[in-house]
Amino acid sequence: MSDLAHAHVLVLNVLSRKSEVFNLGCGGGYTVLEIIEAARRVAGRPIPIRIEPRRSGDPAVLIASSEKIQKELGWHPRHQDQFSPLGLSFREYRILIYTTQVV
Repeated sequence: MSDLAHAHVLVLNVLSRKSEVFNLGCGGGYTVLEIIEAARRVAGRPIPIRIEPRRSGDPAVLIASSEKIQKELGWHPRHQDQFSPLGLSFREYRILIYTTQVV
């Protein structure tokens, strides 16, 4: 998540001067099932799913490149593992839940 936050700060500085579009993709893609499997590994428990047909108009593949923001603003992701934010977010969520429970 810190990669995304850093990129957003860089882009906000540009947007104060002009309108621009920057993608924050990794140049590769993951399926929904791959992300669910990663979430299952991080959570250490099953996550039930129901597979449905693709909705009308849904693209088969979506992949974004961050080449423009890398060239123009010098941003490069520090975390190459696309699933590391998932693990970090889950750990932070569990800590929040455990520390806010009434004992």
